[in-house]
Order: sequence, then structure tokens, then C-alpha cells
Amino acid sequence: MNDTAIIKNINNIKLKEYDFIKILYNISIYVITAVLLFSGIAKIIDPFPLISTLKLITIIPESLQILIATLLPVVEIGLAILMLLKVKPQLTLTVVTILFAIFLIVSVYGTLAGFGTDCGCLPANV
Repeated sequence: MNDTAIIKNINNIKLKEYDFIKILYNISIYVITAVLLFSGIAKIIDPFPLISTLKLITIIPESLQILIATLLPVVEIGLAILMLLKVKPQLTLTVVTILFAIFLIVSVYGTLAGFGTDCGCLPANV
């Protein structure tokens, strides 16, 4: 096999790896979009589990708890729509990453504090 054939094989492998990463990226975007839509709609339908969870976090004032419970589902659905339409994907993914990091921090805090409650992120039937 000559050098040209080897280079073509290497380029072909690189293209296949790139295609796999692109497919994995697109699947990830759709999964995250579905999670955001699903949880946002669930919180709009029944906001009380989220409000009760926010009340357990004593460092958040009550007026801010109501504001969070009102705006969070709208933000989640808005971010899902932006991701689906690929509007400013870099900025949208950065905001989603920050939002998920906040969710992780609150979840860890709730677990360590022993809350043991449902945040209303997903319907109870799931």
C-alpha cells in the first residue's frame, strides 16, 4: 500500500469519527431539549412540589421562592425551544449548563440536608 492510500484511509477514519461525534452531539441536544420541555411543562401543570422544595431552602426569601417557581418553567421551556431551533447554540448551551449546575448543587444540598421531597421536576408517574 502506498502513502496516498494510507492517507486516504486515515482521512476516511477521521471523517467517520467526526460523523459519530456529530450524531452523538445531535442526540444529546434532543435529549436535553426533551428533558427541559418535559420538566418545564410538569412544573407549569403542578408548581406546588417545586414551591414546597424551595420553602425548605431557608436562605431563599419567600418572595424570591414564588418568583423562581413562576419563572423557572418558562426559562426551561424557552431554553428548550432555543436549543431546538439552534438559536445562538453556544450561548444557549452555556446557560443550560449553568442551570443544570445549579440543579445539581441544589440536589446535593437537599440530599445532604435530608429533604427527601419531590421537587416537581418530573411528573410523579415517571
